[in-house]
Amino acid sequence: MGSYRIRRLGLEENVVKMLERQNLRSCKDVLSLTPLEFQTLLGIDHRKAEKLLNKISKKCVSHPETVFHLCSNQNKASNEFFSLSLNSLDLLLQGGLPFGSISEITGPPGVGKTQFCFMLSMIATLPVSLGGADGEVLYIDTESTFSAKRIVVMARKRFPQIFKQNQEIELFLQKISVYKATSVSALKDIVSNIEKDVIQKNIKLIIVDSIASLLRKEYGAASIESIMERNKILLEQAAILKDLAQTYKIVILLTNQITSHVTEYEFVSPMSGDEEEDPCDFDKQEDFSGSPPPATTVPRKKVKMHQRVNADRVIPALGTTWSHCVNTRLVAQFLDPSVRQLAVMKSPVAPNVAVRYIIDESGIVLTDDDIEFISMPDMECLNISTKNNFLTPEITGTGRTYAASVSTTKS
Repeated sequence: MGSYRIRRLGLEENVVKMLERQNLRSCKDVLSLTPLEFQTLLGIDHRKAEKLLNKISKKCVSHPETVFHLCSNQNKASNEFFSLSLNSLDLLLQGGLPFGSISEITGPPGVGKTQFCFMLSMIATLPVSLGGADGEVLYIDTESTFSAKRIVVMARKRFPQIFKQNQEIELFLQKISVYKATSVSALKDIVSNIEKDVIQKNIKLIIVDSIASLLRKEYGAASIESIMERNKILLEQAAILKDLAQTYKIVILLTNQITSHVTEYEFVSPMSGDEEEDPCDFDKQEDFSGSPPPATTVPRKKVKMHQRVNADRVIPALGTTWSHCVNTRLVAQFLDPSVRQLAVMKSPVAPNVAVRYIIDESGIVLTDDDIEFISMPDMECLNISTKNNFLTPEITGTGRTYAASVSTTKS
């Protein structure tokens, strides 16, 4: 709770501005000062300084809530879920993506992740009476794939009765704000400072398309240091986004990429010509004591750990650490060149189920109302089918194309 923003505490605006000018933006920043430093900085008397510090300190302490209180708050809320306008999936998810949490859609290139984001951006701006959230959208584009023209076409085709005139289209487009992030530092800066936009613009949906792109480019090395730094950044960004989601009851939607499954195995080298000298093998050392050497020890075999890329198995990128940061995970894959499958891999309210869909001018369209129950016991058993059963160079990151005949494991 130390990361809680000072601006949310309801302090006087002049106090907030004074603290922000000193780069003191969170409870942790302020409480790192001594009472005398805090009092001198604001130019206030001791009693008022103590009162302010007590208020800030209380926010850093977590207080439990009863289940009765939580249920009461949920009953008062008009809607706890954001509709996807996909009837079967909305039904399974008890209404759609939950407000106040992080949701993710992952899958191979061309499967429709960005189209999914476009469609939800449009729906979020609609009135509640029409299945929308009656709010605005913040769209963080890290792959330069955002297309205003595509959203306009989608809006006209999906809701022709609403978007008849150019005036309605213009009002709709003004409710979507797009940030371009071309580096990890830019992404961090945007995420750290979007709270002001959330407050001022009645934001109901934040989209990051994609969370994996920049991090995999800048921290794609296989070294432990690179992976640890990447995980640290991911956890920091997830904490900020989840805090925003819970505080302002908004939906956070992230897209993720896929990666080849990497397995480790041991390779024991043969004895001949590849022996590792044992420091305790006195048979190979000079005898300075004149006493007989100890019994000769057997040279140890070298055991090497090797990593092997299994191109026949692809899984969501960013690893296990990131998978625990999302509350709802949807996995998209190809069933054939035109028909895709969208599976609920992780959800606090829904079982592991899948629906089939296609993409047309109106966006994501379910092919039928059939719901398929699937088994996804763990990440090791998950395979994601890519278009034409091939991984592209953008996914492997090696410039090579790998054959990959993969599918979702079922039992």
